[in-house]
Amino acid sequence: MSGPGAALVAVVFAAAVGPGWSMLVWTIVLFGVTDIAGQVVEPLLYGHSTGLSPFAVIVAAIFWSWIWGRSGSCCRRRSRCAS
Repeated sequence: MSGPGAALVAVVFAAAVGPGWSMLVWTIVLFGVTDIAGQVVEPLLYGHSTGLSPFAVIVAAIFWSWIWGRSGSCCRRRSRCAS
């Protein structure tokens, strides 16, 4: 299970275990922050640190994730940063 499925399971467990709303809210915040960091912040940092256009890094991330899923997402990081 990956991505949205894992987040949904974590949110459901947080709602079931926590007595109030705080665990549920923090679980949603955690998944939101890591999603934004992985999809926006990291490509921008990789682009600036390697001299590539941040737009090119984001397009590569979308393309390889679309073609190969999670393994493509891992491969595109290595290949884009190595070039």
